[in-house]
Amino acid sequence: MIGKAKASVCSYFYTEYQAEKYDEVFWVTTFTGGEKPIDKLREDALQLLVHNRVILAESQKRGFLSDTHFTALEKMATEENQKRAAAVKNGEPVYGPVSLSMGEYYDYLLSNLSIRLKDALYAEKTPDEAALRAFYEEIRGEMFKDKGKTDYMEYRLPYTAADRTVQKEKAEDLIDRLRAGVPFTQAGRELGMEAQEQTLDWNLTRTVAQIPALAQALADLQPAEFTGVVEENAAFTVAICRSRVEQTIPAFDDVREKVEQLAAQRLLEDYLAERADEYDEIIGDIPNEWLLVFLDL
Repeated sequence: MIGKAKASVCSYFYTEYQAEKYDEVFWVTTFTGGEKPIDKLREDALQLLVHNRVILAESQKRGFLSDTHFTALEKMATEENQKRAAAVKNGEPVYGPVSLSMGEYYDYLLSNLSIRLKDALYAEKTPDEAALRAFYEEIRGEMFKDKGKTDYMEYRLPYTAADRTVQKEKAEDLIDRLRAGVPFTQAGRELGMEAQEQTLDWNLTRTVAQIPALAQALADLQPAEFTGVVEENAAFTVAICRSRVEQTIPAFDDVREKVEQLAAQRLLEDYLAERADEYDEIIGDIPNEWLLVFLDL
């Protein structure tokens, strides 16, 4: 679970502050907005830990486990490791590590309990056909839309402070030739450049975010249309669209199984959110050792 918490924090600071190096310094750096990754990690981890404690409590209610105290979970982890060691000794297959740390066992246990809870809830409250189709309509744009891709060719002219003006004039000369009807590859060769073939997959959010100006220029281009001079990342770029695959959304019947899986997950999340209000005392009752194990700090 901590992996998800860390990934979420890294993604947040990448989006908000363009942070890309996630070393020890990153976690204790105070960014422009006064935010510090380690503080957000602890906050997010605590919220997720509370969420997981609710899973444990609800699982105990349903008889999936008998005790949710930390010492009981430590005993369960020890027993699990003993089973794995015995399996190895007997030449039996072991899935995952031969020995689990407390943090690893915690993740393992929560994952299994979540699946059991989800399956039980979905069996109790299986949506009818109309409800399932309504859920599909609600989520299809976000979950199933293929944003398509654009195949293009580009001339990229990197520059330094010393030759920026020269490179910009060269890019503008290229545009003038294209507007005069000179073919894209020929126009570049006349200026001593070779075009590079590229593909922009619009589903890859991080890739698109790395070239926002060029992505915007390419967004509405049809085949054979070209951009103007785009300046970003210390370079001037001129591109032409070769082909594009428009965004699509699959029909309900083609993704029915996935819709059912997502509906079951939504049901679990809603149920846990409702139950969380019943466990307010958990927030002040989480032992420090739980948080330390969870954060792996």
